[in-house]
Amino acid sequence: MKRIVCFSVFFSLLTTISSGVFGQFEKDAFWVPRTANTLMMVDVRALLDSPLGKSEKWRTQLHSSYKKGLATFPTSTSKILVASEVDFEFMEPLWQVAVLTRAYPGVDLKKVTKKLKGFGDVNNVSGYETITLRNDAYLVKIDDSTLASMEPANRQMTARWLRDNGKKNQVSPYLETAIGFAETSAQVMIAFDLRDALDPQRIATRIKNSALTFDSVESVSKTIASVQGIQFAISVTDKINGAIKVDFVGNPQNVVPHAKAIIIAALEKNGLMVSDLKSFKVEAKGNQIFLRGELSNTGLNQVTSFIEHPISHGISKSASGKEDKAQVDVGQNSKMYLSAVVDYSKEMYNREGSTIESRAKWFEKYARQIDGLSVLNVDPAVVDFSNYVSASFRDMTSKLRESDVRRFQNQTQYGENYEANSRSGNSNGYYNGYNNYNGYEYRHSKYTGERVKASKQINNMAIKEMKTEIDQNRLDLEKQLTDLRREMTTKYKIQF
Repeated sequence: MKRIVCFSVFFSLLTTISSGVFGQFEKDAFWVPRTANTLMMVDVRALLDSPLGKSEKWRTQLHSSYKKGLATFPTSTSKILVASEVDFEFMEPLWQVAVLTRAYPGVDLKKVTKKLKGFGDVNNVSGYETITLRNDAYLVKIDDSTLASMEPANRQMTARWLRDNGKKNQVSPYLETAIGFAETSAQVMIAFDLRDALDPQRIATRIKNSALTFDSVESVSKTIASVQGIQFAISVTDKINGAIKVDFVGNPQNVVPHAKAIIIAALEKNGLMVSDLKSFKVEAKGNQIFLRGELSNTGLNQVTSFIEHPISHGISKSASGKEDKAQVDVGQNSKMYLSAVVDYSKEMYNREGSTIESRAKWFEKYARQIDGLSVLNVDPAVVDFSNYVSASFRDMTSKLRESDVRRFQNQTQYGENYEANSRSGNSNGYYNGYNNYNGYEYRHSKYTGERVKASKQINNMAIKEMKTEIDQNRLDLEKQLTDLRREMTTKYKIQF
């Protein structure tokens, strides 16, 4: 999944999306509640059957990853759609719906209950067979080849969802265009409907505490707040083509010079950064800004890792009634489980993220993924280690967020001190020569240089603290892992 690609065709398609175009995701989208503001769609079969997917044996790799618990869907998946209503201020979903279509029929929730050892008996909600899962979600059989889930597992909300949806499309016009593009030109699509979601005053505060400089912070903040939505499309042939499209109400020319930095900063802050985006090229056209470029294997894996859902409980190989030998061999099963925990940990530590908040979100995400691994027939000592890892990741999340609050307070205090001095005329030499001072906007190059320099120093100190905390966390886990491997190797007479 490498190499530079030509985007002329891809770009022209992306700029001419028309609403109301449906196809392979039409049926799935009928189950999305009208308040959804986020959509993630993956055409799994098209990815695996792409020229690059075949040449690099993605199907085999996915099968191996799924057996270890490192993939959220098996090779029997045809496509998956995940929708949610996200509180963008805190980047937390109020609810999440997932719809997964199998490549062939065979959904049987009664077999799933056997796998779950009596937890989650089959019930009927609004005429559909359902199971309550351990991770606070309902698993629903839509038909013989389609499973859906609703989180949280609120019966009344789930009953209304099943009764009121499934008959017609209710998504917003912006998300509708994303569905249309996923039908025609992309195997992976992530879309955010941001209309009315962004506060220009909050944006202005963040800009003033960043290293970015603009002639008019107020104007730029209004432009950014006018974003209608963002779409991230991935199309795979013998290469991986990626493009991000940002739609504005008006012309975004005043943010174009810093568009890439702003988009990357926003993605990093919310734990959505993909390392390859740093090499993407920027182009503006009309009311849209595009970032487009080449994605690597790692980049594609990072994007698909954003998709978290509970449906795998109902589509795993063991749920089909065929007993997996690894599940009855505690030693081998524990080894596979530990390997998954270690792989998740390595993936976490290798994540690129230059902001404290982005690292905090990744620690939280990987803690959830580790907690989601099946502990069936796994040695208790290995499960204890897994719990220790996820707890330490959550502890890191708290520490990093506390550190980020201190960083933000220090940067804000620095700016307020300069503002107070300028109002009183006591600016230590920086007040004289200010141009167009309007209370919040400083355009004097000397002040701007000092502000940016101080902001960078404060940020660099916080980043240094963060790296020290992460390194110590890694060393602690490595020591625990070494001791556990020695213990398990002795106990089961196999190399852990």
